Amino acid sequence: MVKSTSALSDISIELPHYYIHQVDERPDLIKTALLTAKEMVMPLIDLVEKSGGTFSTVAMIDDYFLRDEAKDKAKMIADTYRDVCEEISLPCHHIVYESACANTADKLLAFISEAPRPGAGSRGGIKDQLNPARDWLSNGDALRLTYKTDEARMGRQWLAQETEQIAPKHNHSIFLDIQLFDTSSAGKRYACPTLAAWWQLIRLGVDKDENGDFHSPAHTESTNDAPPLFAKRTLTFLPPDLIEVEHAVSCIIRNLSIPPRLTKHLKNKRVKMHLDNKPVADRIAYVIMDPDFLEGFTFDQC
Repeated sequence: MVKSTSALSDISIELPHYYIHQVDERPDLIKTALLTAKEMVMPLIDLVEKSGGTFSTVAMIDDYFLRDEAKDKAKMIADTYRDVCEEISLPCHHIVYESACANTADKLLAFISEAPRPGAGSRGGIKDQLNPARDWLSNGDALRLTYKTDEARMGRQWLAQETEQIAPKHNHSIFLDIQLFDTSSAGKRYACPTLAAWWQLIRLGVDKDENGDFHSPAHTESTNDAPPLFAKRTLTFLPPDLIEVEHAVSCIIRNLSIPPRLTKHLKNKRVKMHLDNKPVADRIAYVIMDPDFLEGFTFDQC
């Protein structure tokens, strides 16, 4: 059963996320990563609480690509998160399963813009980058880019055939092609960036019902006193090997047209904030850190 709520935290903190095969290869990975993350999380929690704010923490279980016979591993990983967090006194309020997020990911595809957002990409229109099934998205049009002269080629200067173009945000282009999903006889299978982008939007409360309440993914497990899963901003702890995925996540979210009624709850009703005038993507932040980055230092596990 999918739970609905109108409650909102100030910040949602996602604990380090790993593929299940990585945990299989290194049994102490989750504990090492959580100990490292705790050094960053606890000062932030203190800041939020001293400011009168609220926070929630969540662990995402990577079970979407698992075969049915391996689904028990997902439950074991969830138990490991809970046990280690209790051992080291790190809050773990919610456990969410990636496969449950995939059940509603088509909603994200419906938000894809027909044209690029100002400064979101290089050149060209998003519509040109999607076949009728919309299985790919890019931040510009690679087919329209060409070298105009040999001198330009030597200088590595990409020029557009058309005179009218959208200027890159940082005076240069970083072209990115993103596969959103693939299809087979078994049906549609979402790519990691698509699921990760939708997961960020779920945490920001974009998945609402007709009453305006937020939808928790099915099978979400929460502690009895858990603060709301949904929040006005998100912070996600990730290892360096997921940077490419999150680059794609940012590109996807910055090229969405989300109806204002689905994001109006994010604005502060009491005090005007700079964040209120910024895109939804600017409410998403990351800490990128290898689990062994602090190796050799002494951790306080209590």
